[in-house]
Amino acid sequence: MKRFIRSNRCKIIVCALCITFILSSCGKNEKTNSGQTSSMKTLVTEKTTETADMKTEETTEIANSKTENNIDSEDDFEELVEKDVEATINELKDEYEELKAEINTYDKYKNNTDKVEEFYSKAYESQKQLIIRLGEYSIIYTEMIVNSNISTDDMYDELETLYDVVYDDAGDDIYEEIYSGILEDVYDEYYSGILEDAYETVEYSEWSDLRSDEYDMWSDTRSEVYDNWSDFRSDLYDFWSDIRSELWDGDVDKAVKKIDDFKEDVDKLK
Repeated sequence: MKRFIRSNRCKIIVCALCITFILSSCGKNEKTNSGQTSSMKTLVTEKTTETADMKTEETTEIANSKTENNIDSEDDFEELVEKDVEATINELKDEYEELKAEINTYDKYKNNTDKVEEFYSKAYESQKQLIIRLGEYSIIYTEMIVNSNISTDDMYDELETLYDVVYDDAGDDIYEEIYSGILEDVYDEYYSGILEDAYETVEYSEWSDLRSDEYDMWSDTRSEVYDNWSDFRSDLYDFWSDIRSELWDGDVDKAVKKIDDFKEDVDKLK
């Protein structure tokens, strides 16, 4: 009988110890899970921040690729130009959408005209820097052709790509997407949209001044964007035509001189 009681006591003690161990383990698991949840939240936040920076990093990487002189073929040249033009335009479109979402009433416009002005400055500067890069890409590609071991007749033919990729395709994209696209959208949103709609609801003198200033900012930016685009296209066409003329005559030295002259033209834009 004593042995039976002793045996039962041992069993009870063992069971109690097991229950204590299980409860302790559960507590540790809860703490671990809580820590994992906290870590996961931190990772999500970091990922969101990283994604927000990707647009600017992409444009910067494309721009920097020029300095690496990695144009080794016609395909490289075409891909680099297309990616840079697309990334620049898309970044500007995204910034306009953010501006439009933030400034969507007359009062918000009145209190944030500096942000609208900053966007116009960004549109002008983005297009200007893109044009400079296109000039630099064109120089690298042309030097690659002129320095290659092919005949001047083949060089002449190969330079048709310069016209197609930069003068024609990139030139059309800049005109259609920035000059006739984004800047027209800004005009519709503010000058002939929010500001025009407020005509009968606010004091006339304030309304007139704001609308006049908006038109001046828009008109000046659009004119500058057009002038940059037109001048560059004209300079690029002259460069392309002149260098092909020298190659047609079989004079590589004069072709190289035309490249040097165009380098000076591009440097003046900086």
